[in-house]
Amino acid sequence: MSQNKIKKKSLKKRRKLIAVILAISLYFLISFMSTIFGIGNKTILPETGTLYDKSKGEAFVIKDETLYSAKGSGQLNLLVKEGDRVGVGVEIANIILLNGDSQLKEDLIEIEQQIAILSKKNSNSNMDTSLDSMTNDLIENIQKNISSKEFSDIYNTKEEFSAFEKYSTEDSLLNQSIESLNAQRESLINQINNGSVRYYSQSSGIVSYEVDGYENFFLPKDFESYTYDKIQLREFENNKIDDKVNIGDSVFKIINNYEWYMAIKIKDKKDIEDYVIGHTMKIELEDETELNGKIVTINFSGDKAVVVLKFNTYLHSNYNLRHTEINLIHSKKEGYKIPTGAITERDDNKGVYIKEINGIVKFRPIIILGEEGDFTFISKGNGYGYIELVKDEPVKTITLFDEIFINPSAVIEGEILE
Repeated sequence: MSQNKIKKKSLKKRRKLIAVILAISLYFLISFMSTIFGIGNKTILPETGTLYDKSKGEAFVIKDETLYSAKGSGQLNLLVKEGDRVGVGVEIANIILLNGDSQLKEDLIEIEQQIAILSKKNSNSNMDTSLDSMTNDLIENIQKNISSKEFSDIYNTKEEFSAFEKYSTEDSLLNQSIESLNAQRESLINQINNGSVRYYSQSSGIVSYEVDGYENFFLPKDFESYTYDKIQLREFENNKIDDKVNIGDSVFKIINNYEWYMAIKIKDKKDIEDYVIGHTMKIELEDETELNGKIVTINFSGDKAVVVLKFNTYLHSNYNLRHTEINLIHSKKEGYKIPTGAITERDDNKGVYIKEINGIVKFRPIIILGEEGDFTFISKGNGYGYIELVKDEPVKTITLFDEIFINPSAVIEGEILE
């Protein structure tokens, strides 16, 4: 091959390479220009959203819990499902005693001693006159004293009547107590003879077999004692309920789900400086459930604090809740959510450019509620889409269906776009 042919072939390769490079460069240039102009005319629709003002807290749940413990060793039979709600007097469980090791006999001895003491007190009563008869006599004496103007005797007769009435009431309660103790005595005798212990609900509520050890630690009383340093997680022995139990083991508990409390630890007391006892505080749980609680007390400890709230909802769906992180919701504002970069300013008013149905670019003023990340929340205005600016008449703001230009510097008010 001649030298000229080699040069021509090399030149052709070089030209092809340059053409490919130019084509690629032109492609990227066109793509870049399209992107620039595309962004300039790109629009979005506003979204409805909620702007929250929140602060964090650590919460401990305080419940009214009645804990039932084993009074004998043996086989435990559970008769009610976990989470079921029961009324008073429902049989929840029973224990088939495996040996004579039972607290029932001790309970029986204690009840019999109480019956003996109350019976002795009742037998020593020397008040045989009925309340009605005694009342009539006292009233007659008062009338005689009034007629004879013996006013000092009227006072003495009145005091005598009050004392008799109080005694008669106590005597009636005494008889009721003896009847109740006798019924308990018969029940214990039957259980001892049958070799079993039966457990009935003493209060209504939710049955739970999950015992965490806090039942006798977080009590719904003395809320002023719940201070920042005292409220903390503790380690308790495993109280898992098994089908074999010994004396003293936990059997079950009944939770009052209609009234419960939450002690919330606040790291910075400034977060709650606007709250007072008796007012309502809104919180958000980890599952995003929002609850309103009544403030029972606020206990300050230096720069920290504990707020105790009272609730009467929700616990039925999460009755074993004990410790959780929460958010205090100080405020929530409903509005439109738009990109912060879409906001511009004209005549000292914040606003955005929108594209009307006919393609004309229009400026719409806005009222900013707050920011969250790269987005800004703005007011929806009144029901007709109008807002009131300072010292101005109501003006039209954006609506949910307005197309907002993302890049306000790329458009001019009044221009017509396709």
